[in-house]
Amino acid sequence: MMRPLFTFHRLPIQVKAKYRYTAQNADELTFPRHAIIQNVNKVETEWWKGDYEGLQQHWFPANHVEEIQGEDSFMFGDLQKGNLDLRGAEAAVEPYEEDNPWGIRFIIRQVLGVVIPFSRET
Repeated sequence: MMRPLFTFHRLPIQVKAKYRYTAQNADELTFPRHAIIQNVNKVETEWWKGDYEGLQQHWFPANHVEEIQGEDSFMFGDLQKGNLDLRGAEAAVEPYEEDNPWGIRFIIRQVLGVVIPFSRET
């Protein structure tokens, strides 16, 4: 059996309700404002599925919620968020390793350019 060369693990998506919603069908969630919906699956643009109050993977309107970051999502809090200028760098991806729970590892190295001065002789 072959192991996958690359495996991606996503953190579960959580959303917080901006408005209350009352289910219109048996496969929808009912929730109050500020409810936290777990394990969100963005199935469609306007309707997502999630877990709330013991109901698993029921539909709810995407425009009633906002995505939030869980406390455990970022080990270093806000220090882990932001932009990184990668000009002059190269990226490499290492293959799957047994001891790596994420399946892959990204490596970013700075590439040092060599400047060769020249003169134009006439």
